[in-house]
Amino acid sequence: MPLDIEKYRKYLAPLNLGKDHEEEIIRHIYMIMDEFISAAFNKHPVQQALQAKNRKTLQGQSDVIDSKDRSIQSLYQNVASRPDE
Repeated sequence: MPLDIEKYRKYLAPLNLGKDHEEEIIRHIYMIMDEFISAAFNKHPVQQALQAKNRKTLQGQSDVIDSKDRSIQSLYQNVASRPDE
């Protein structure tokens, strides 16, 4: 979401700060809030780096087929043992 500095200037007007100081405060608060939101949704660069480091394969764990699972073996066993037709 783009930062609209003018939208928030009215909240700092009672403090009688200069325009540059108001802009600096608004930008800092925006950056802090952006970091909190990113961290809450696992978008923070540190979280992404840790996830990539902990991932041992290019596939997600839900997409991995365990080679010990033999449930589909019987489906193909008969096909492999039949002579070509």
